[in-house]
Amino acid sequence: MTTAHGLELTTVNIGAPDPGALARFYETLLGWQIRAQESGWVVLKNPDGGATLVLPNRVVLRPTCLARRPRRPADDDASRDPGR
Repeated sequence: MTTAHGLELTTVNIGAPDPGALARFYETLLGWQIRAQESGWVVLKNPDGGATLVLPNRVVLRPTCLARRPRRPADDDASRDPGR
């Protein structure tokens, strides 16, 4: 895809915790072909040309530290009352 400014979209990267599973999903959904697959990444090509889809392994981190935040005096109900 080429824009009016001469830029061309050649590759789209989508990080996934399981690139192989996501590649099989897109292969079925779009009818694209898996062209390369190695540990940690997969490449899908559109048979009609255009952009390539690259799926690298991406570890998903969940913010668990916020749930265990220690209580502070500012967290008391009295500090939330705007009338005080």
